[in-house]
Amino acid sequence: MKPSINALVEDQKDHVWAGTFGSGLVEILFAENKATVYLHDPNQPRSLSNDYILSLWVDRSGLLWIGTYGEG
Repeated sequence: MKPSINALVEDQKDHVWAGTFGSGLVEILFAENKATVYLHDPNQPRSLSNDYILSLWVDRSGLLWIGTYGEG
């Protein structure tokens, strides 16, 4: 199954963030032709709460806010 992109945002450093439904968060750096996937890791308390991203928002200070399905 291909990941479904639910949210897309560009931050102040020209990083594009894609929130997927079931495949975590993807950080895309077009200038470097690089992408990094961030997934929930139950052994890492600071990881995503789950891999179902519903919303993304970058505030004025550049902080990325991530809304996940059912867990914040």
